[in-house]
Amino acid sequence: MGSEGKKKPIYRADFSYPTSMEHGVSEMREPSELVGETRFIPMDVYENDQGLIVELDLPGGCAEDISVTIQDLWLVIEGIKRDIRDVKEKAAFLCSERSFGPFKRVFKISMAVDLDMATSTYHRGGLQVVLPKLSDRRKRIRKIKVTTTGE
Repeated sequence: MGSEGKKKPIYRADFSYPTSMEHGVSEMREPSELVGETRFIPMDVYENDQGLIVELDLPGGCAEDISVTIQDLWLVIEGIKRDIRDVKEKAAFLCSERSFGPFKRVFKISMAVDLDMATSTYHRGGLQVVLPKLSDRRKRIRKIKVTTTGE
């Protein structure tokens, strides 16, 4: 059985995360223009032959509520997770673990990716961001012509 199709794990050390992940609110140490994350939305980040893949579950959302941007080397995913509960009258919840409202996820991209070819797709309650890898330019062999200065 080959390794194609298998997800290569990305480890926590591969990214610059906010200083604290407790309670879904945290502060970023850099860059200063990015405000910290809010509303912890679980995500998967992995690498495959396609590139760096980021996936988030956002049920009940729509593409118009989501913004995906890259600022310098930071991927910023933010938007609004709308309340999809159908509770018309006042209810006494016995358990309420889902969160709704504005959210923001930020992390540093630590590998060479082709930002011009980046895509994001929202489908059936899930967001997928694909950052294609840049080909490893160090492994190419290129002949460089040697010229003289006419001395």
